[in-house]
This record gives sequence, structure tokens and C-alpha cells, in this order.
Amino acid sequence: MEHFAAARSCLDEAFEHVCDYISVKVVFGDLRASLLLGLYAPSPHAARISAPLRTLDGTLGALHRMLPTEWTRRRVLFHVFRATCAAFEAVLLDPCSVRDYAVDDVTVFSHDLRLMQDFFVAENEVGEPQGVTHVEAEECLASLKLLLGILDTRSEVLVELIARPASISTTLVGHQNFRQHELYVLLAGKVLSKRTDSAARSWKAAPVRGAVS
Repeated sequence: MEHFAAARSCLDEAFEHVCDYISVKVVFGDLRASLLLGLYAPSPHAARISAPLRTLDGTLGALHRMLPTEWTRRRVLFHVFRATCAAFEAVLLDPCSVRDYAVDDVTVFSHDLRLMQDFFVAENEVGEPQGVTHVEAEECLASLKLLLGILDTRSEVLVELIARPASISTTLVGHQNFRQHELYVLLAGKVLSKRTDSAARSWKAAPVRGAVS
């Protein structure tokens, strides 16, 4: 019985690695052009997330037909969702020469985040999960939602929050723990490192900073 449990554990771990591989290939390979490179380029209003989701819908449909059980389909879907969240976060943290972000673009980002969540989270008529569960979705989206709040915050305020981390607790609602404080400082530093306003430039020019850029 002990050997059977060990073998089952190895199989489960191997399948998780397979799910990781599929999700990376789908999101960072098949969707590279439309999601990683094309999303919000040249501006958020010009290239929304609906186009990558349409492409992803076809890919997931093919996977759904190939995978043998409902459990395997849902595990793969969860991994693809998690990878999509990582890709979305990477795009938001990477304004560059092909992307131009403004503070009020957070409205677009928030709307697209809800579209993405609705795409992956599905329930039948009696409320039973058919895709990613609400608990799984909230776990994957926590960092993204935190990032949207930071993107919606003026650079002067972010600089002050990084300098005085204890004041972050008044900014975070429902995220008042050490890990979230640490993540907030990290993400705020990344956002400031990409901004070009005077407050962000002064923060980047300082010899010692409170976050890794």
C-alpha cells in the first residue's frame, strides 16, 4: 500500500509537470504574438485582451477534445489560467517603445482582467465549477489585482509608501499580512522603475531605494 501511494504521488507530480509544459507552450509560445507582444500595443485601447482570448478559445477546445477525463481537463485549464495571469502581469509591468500607458488606462486593464476571469471561471446551472474555481481564480489573481491598484496610484504616493512600508496597511484592503506588504513594495518598485515622471526619476536616481527594480 505504501508503494502504491508513493507511485501515485510520483504520477501526480509528473502530471503537474506536463500541465506546466502545456501551459507554457500555449501561453508563451502559441499566444506570444497576440498576448506577450501584441496586447496593448501601441496603446491599451488599440489592442485589447479579447483577441488573445479568441485564439486561446480555439486552442483550449482542441485540448479539451484530446484530454481523457474531466479532472485532467480542469488541471490543464488551471495551469493555462495561471500562465495567462503571469503573461498579463508581465505586459502590465513592461511599458516600452511599442506600448504607451497612461494612468487612466487602469480602467481598461481592470475590464480586461474581468473578461479573462470570466473566460476561465465557469459554472453550470446549479453553481458547480466547470473550469477554474473561484478559489483558484482569486489565488492566481491576487498579485494582478494588487498591481492594478499600484498602477492607479500616483508616483509620489508610491515613493512615500516604499519609504514608509508601515503605511501600506492603510492602502491595502483585505491584504494586511507580511507577504502582501512585501509584494506591494516589490511591485511598486517595478512600476516606478518603468515610469518617467519627475517623482519616479528622482526615486530611480536615489543611491538607496526600498525596492528592487
